[in-house]
Amino acid sequence: MAARKKPQAAPSKTRTSIWLANDLRAQLDKRCEAENSSLARMIEMLLRDGLSKRVRKAADASIFG
Repeated sequence: MAARKKPQAAPSKTRTSIWLANDLRAQLDKRCEAENSSLARMIEMLLRDGLSKRVRKAADASIFG
């Protein structure tokens, strides 16, 4: 008789949020390096640009896509 696999727990929402935050930070760091800009200035620009647009669908995790 084959051994049963234990059901895997769903990923923690906290862990997912931390992963998402780290991923977005890495994207911001790369873009800041490419544009030779400070992180604070880049965040301000992206927020100002993003908040001025109307969206029909939910934004994905990528701030560049």
